Formats: sequence, structure tokens, C-alpha cells
Amino acid sequence: MSFHKVAPVRKSNRKAAPSPKKAVPARKKGAHASKRRPVGNKG
Repeated sequence: MSFHKVAPVRKSNRKAAPSPKKAVPARKKGAHASKRRPVGNKG
């Protein structure tokens, strides 16, 4: 049952992804995460 509930959520996310405004912040967040991971590994 949980899987069926998760599927609709993913569909809603896919619809929101095409929006250019949301796509820009998502890329920025991804860049920060990638930078934070290497710092932790070096530390």
C-alpha cells in the first residue's frame, strides 16, 4: 500500500520539475550538497 501512495507523489514532483523557477533552486541546492560532501571527506 505504501508503494501505491508514493507513486502519485512522484508524479506531482515530475510536474513541478519542468517549472524553470523551481529548477534553478534545485540546481543550486545540488551544487552546495556536492561541495559539502567533499569537505566532509577531506575533514
